Amino acid sequence: MAKADNTDNSQKLSADQLNALSEYSSREFLQEIYKPIKGIVKKKSGENPVSQLSNGQRALYYFNLLDTIVSKEGFGIFYWEYYWEDVELTVKNIKESLLYFKCMELFEIVAQSEKIFKEYEHLYESNKWIDNSVAIDKNTPKFDDLDDKYMKHAIDGYNRIKDVVLFNENEFCE
Repeated sequence: MAKADNTDNSQKLSADQLNALSEYSSREFLQEIYKPIKGIVKKKSGENPVSQLSNGQRALYYFNLLDTIVSKEGFGIFYWEYYWEDVELTVKNIKESLLYFKCMELFEIVAQSEKIFKEYEHLYESNKWIDNSVAIDKNTPKFDDLDDKYMKHAIDGYNRIKDVVLFNENEFCE
């Protein structure tokens, strides 16, 4: 099936485009509807372009921050990537997005990851001035089980998010 044409990735999808994407697997669907959200954020100027998104778009934006890293590299690297920014605010926004989508299993996993991160925060601080993500990954074994748990529940999360998006298309479509 051909991708729904959305060459200007800075606009909301049309209802027809969203409908065409509904045939995709849940993960492919989410990746495709994220593209215009990413385009909107890149195109907007100002201090916080994410605040200009609809509630649904903002929830998907923050979910994508989590899923892009955790599904490939795990929570240890996720916290490494966002340690330099306001990691607490990022995680707070991710948890709010999971509540918006009613992904309670993933919400609980992220809440557990916060507690584990607090145990390991000294490692992040001591490696602050060098790119030592490999050391972080090797020295944060408590994240390993959580990574597996995340992957076990991710498909259910993708399916739930896809259902919420399709039910609330006005949040994502023009």
